[in-house]
Amino acid sequence: MHPVDRLASSSDSGKVVSSIRDTAARPPAAFDWHTDLSWTQTPPAWGFLHAVEIPRTGGDTQWASGFAMYDALGPRLARLCDRLSMVHRPSPELVASVRTTHGDRIAAQLIEQHAGAEHPLVRIHPRSGRRALWLSRLYAREVVGAVGIAGDTVARLVHRRLDDVRHQIRWRWREGDVAIWDEMSTCHRALGDHYPQPRTMLRCTIAGDRPFGLNLHPSIGRDSIS
Repeated sequence: MHPVDRLASSSDSGKVVSSIRDTAARPPAAFDWHTDLSWTQTPPAWGFLHAVEIPRTGGDTQWASGFAMYDALGPRLARLCDRLSMVHRPSPELVASVRTTHGDRIAAQLIEQHAGAEHPLVRIHPRSGRRALWLSRLYAREVVGAVGIAGDTVARLVHRRLDDVRHQIRWRWREGDVAIWDEMSTCHRALGDHYPQPRTMLRCTIAGDRPFGLNLHPSIGRDSIS
């Protein structure tokens, strides 16, 4: 059950599928690049989307490969990222969306119960052992292990890679499509360019484990960045 749905429900119904419904009266959130629920201690391992109602134009979803982004790092920057973490928190955009949909009380509980989760910037995949940049530009904005300006610089350098089309795929939905993706090595976003056309998706996730990385957290200054 999605944490927000759990907060908004008077009982844990066991519901695992939620609906994302965009209309003229309820515009699409159009969130920035993110990994689902990365602000929890044990984010999902897999994500699922089912297309129920698709606009005539727009409404595509993009995914970016953390493996490809990591492999494209220079050796010095890769070594730096291997040793860093980021703090993931519910973003102001998410909180505003929850407040609109569920009210002030649920939004306040979301902030109170999910103050932040620290995860490695480079995640080691539990099955393949490959390293992936594990990014969530919407939720992860604070680098742990860097000093002063270096943390902001690292965040800017790695987040910039999400916009490189060489690391992306873009899916044009058709009604009935089902997308399944590895949340442990990807980042995604849904485009909001279909507004005011309606768009309805069903989503669910499969529970995962706490992300694993080298997590050495050294004190790193500006001179360490290539």
